[in-house]
Amino acid sequence: MNPQVNASTDGQMIPFTVGKYQVIRQIGKGGFATVVLAVDPKTNQNVAIKIFDRQFIVKGGYMKYLENELRLCSRLNHPNIVKILDVVYDERSIMIVMEYLSNGDLQSLIMNGYHFSIPEQIRISLEILQGLNYLHKRGISHRDIKPENIMFDQNFHAKIIDFGFSKESSMMLKTYCGTPFYMSPEVIQTDCYNGIKSDIWAFGITIHVIAVKLYPFECQNEIEFMKLMQHNKLRISIIPKGIIGDICEKSLKMDPNSRSSAEQLIEMLENYLATSTILNNSGVHQLKQETLLPSLPVRKHSPSSVRVKILNSRVFKKTKFNINVKVRVTNKSTPNL
Repeated sequence: MNPQVNASTDGQMIPFTVGKYQVIRQIGKGGFATVVLAVDPKTNQNVAIKIFDRQFIVKGGYMKYLENELRLCSRLNHPNIVKILDVVYDERSIMIVMEYLSNGDLQSLIMNGYHFSIPEQIRISLEILQGLNYLHKRGISHRDIKPENIMFDQNFHAKIIDFGFSKESSMMLKTYCGTPFYMSPEVIQTDCYNGIKSDIWAFGITIHVIAVKLYPFECQNEIEFMKLMQHNKLRISIIPKGIIGDICEKSLKMDPNSRSSAEQLIEMLENYLATSTILNNSGVHQLKQETLLPSLPVRKHSPSSVRVKILNSRVFKKTKFNINVKVRVTNKSTPNL
């Protein structure tokens, strides 16, 4: 058994070593796992390790999701999908060794006030789509695309993470899963749905949030959202202008059969890049204060020094924007991120 170091925030003990890796410190805590930063002493390569309490996931019925993630990720190899390097077991824990994505997740960046120029929005959109296209070509739907599941490596390239809900099937799916504000209409309204088409809807919501810092629909809360969706009354009320707005509109069709595929959206963006001069500013202007999304506690995957580095980098520029949209939001509340 591995010797133990300090307990994590919930009292879970963290080992000094995981296989050949030496644990440095805890860097995150999710619903099912503690995440630590570790290093391979031979190569000096940093890795992230998810440590799952074996007893907790077995009793909670989460083992099938963990096994699903391991089974799928072991066969995936794409620059925009997180890499699983190793899996280590002991009597208390299951530990997944992954590449270390040092610049945190998209949700944290947004909630910390980072803003993205049009070139940055296009680049991030392309990288997410390329990861999705790789999955979809293999019949795999992710089923939980959202900003929290998009992370950035040391070069600020986007990577899709968290494959616990993913499904490899050409059949229509029946399992109700995902994050409510990112769920497609057909997941909520029907008994079965196409997971790949639902991924495109969730991608459209994600890109909309990057561009506008708002969800594209108006509702007070999650309960109202579900009711509107169930009764087919949810309406897209705000869309960015320009190519990002076009991508959102192609993704957020209420009819899943009318949505563009990841491959078609990639082609749209690549054609735009080949024929257009990218603007130096985002074309996004500041909303009135009452329509801004309030800050909420989010998981932090990187220390404040890293977030400052992002802020000052050439990739992520913090500037004063106004939201430039086709339709203004009304005074009605918007749901929190």
